[in-house]
Amino acid sequence: MKNLLTLIALLLVVGVLTSCRQTKVYPDGLTTKALENFTTKNYEIALKYADEHLAIYADDAYAYWLRAKIYVKLHNYDSALNDIDNAIKYCPRKDKRMLFGIYENKADIYRRMERFEDAIPFYKKAYQTAKKVAPEVLPELLMQQAHSHYMLKDYDAADEIYRSLLQDEVARQSAMVGIARNMIERNDFQSAIDILKECEKYDDSYSDIYRFRMTAYAKMGSVEEAIDDAIELFEKSQFTTTDLILPILARDTRYALTKVAEKITNNAESSTKWEVLQYRVSQTNN
Repeated sequence: MKNLLTLIALLLVVGVLTSCRQTKVYPDGLTTKALENFTTKNYEIALKYADEHLAIYADDAYAYWLRAKIYVKLHNYDSALNDIDNAIKYCPRKDKRMLFGIYENKADIYRRMERFEDAIPFYKKAYQTAKKVAPEVLPELLMQQAHSHYMLKDYDAADEIYRSLLQDEVARQSAMVGIARNMIERNDFQSAIDILKECEKYDDSYSDIYRFRMTAYAKMGSVEEAIDDAIELFEKSQFTTTDLILPILARDTRYALTKVAEKITNNAESSTKWEVLQYRVSQTNN
């Protein structure tokens, strides 16, 4: 379930750009070359083709949208916002699929700029526009909106969105973790642990369960339980988490080393990563 939501999130990151087409046919072929170079990460070359096209056709919403995404990759967010505004200006209102993608991308730019208050209205616009043309992305749009509220420390608004997603099979676990994270921010550690235990029943491979439950246990002073979850996080996360969990493991290195030794014994094929962790833990007191 979480993997499916991750795929939807990737769709939003990429946008629906490659599935949309210009509403007009242009003979120069420059946007095709720009898109090809964008997808192969040749962003400077992609920008050159987009610039050439827009110098001729200054009312092409699709080209502005594409160039905005190129600017995002080049971390030129002000130029990206300017192009997104032009994409909105020239996009035919009947083309809901393109329009929702443009709105989502504008929200994403604001999020990258940490202007979360500005991002929220465009996540809302993207949601309303996507209802009929791309219902599969609605949960992720709500998750992004909730995260923006979280970053603004508006936990009540974030909770309201997360709770609306608890009946969604795809988004349920992400929503539960979001609620737990808000509980931790409110210092309601036991409630966070309780909901994360419930979340674990749906899919115990979802590593964020252990990331936040580890934190809640540590805040409560339940050191061994925190270490147990740190070990689970290290085992189940696809990303390197050593620096994240070391402060937890360092609270009781004897217990932590015992747990790591068990993993080395029981996981012969992946023993190397556990041996590296064993060394890192053993060095924490030096």
